[in-house]
Amino acid sequence: MIVSISLKGIDTAITNLNYRNIKSPKYKLLYALRQLYNSEKDLDRIHYINPDILIKEIWETGDDLSLIKSKYKNFNSIKSSVNADLADIYNQKKNPEGIIIGEANIFEMSDKAKEEMFSSFTHTLKTEKNVSLNNIVEALNVVYEFLSNYEKSKDFSLEIGKLKNILKNFFEKAGEVEIEEISEAGTIE
Repeated sequence: MIVSISLKGIDTAITNLNYRNIKSPKYKLLYALRQLYNSEKDLDRIHYINPDILIKEIWETGDDLSLIKSKYKNFNSIKSSVNADLADIYNQKKNPEGIIIGEANIFEMSDKAKEEMFSSFTHTLKTEKNVSLNNIVEALNVVYEFLSNYEKSKDFSLEIGKLKNILKNFFEKAGEVEIEEISEAGTIE
């Protein structure tokens, strides 16, 4: 995970969803997922959670593979519904980190929250004099995360080329690293 979220942010979002029926699939999904995170380190360590694990917890299927597979559509529907609820409470300022359940079935920051965070940072860069290098690194991580999940198109390739040039100029200006070329994959060589 590149964009910072915290266990406190996750717990705040879960609490503010106010799901009370402990037998509902939404409740079971959130709590099955949450129990897999034991420390802040897990936020960086866990990159994917097999939906079978969560389906077993939600519907108590045991190891019956045919029963598990029959619940995939239901699982995706429940996950979408929870994410819609998380988006609603984000808009109400009750999910301050913009927590959602991502494609990899892990807690992560929503694209909307990333965009707003980056927009806020961009505004700060334009108006404030005292911006730390750490703030810049965090903003670049948001850009990286966003681009990692961005649907590629013709415009994408053109914009990536512009971004490569900006980064090349940035590093050359910083004087810390001499850059000969930025590869097609976007890595600095």
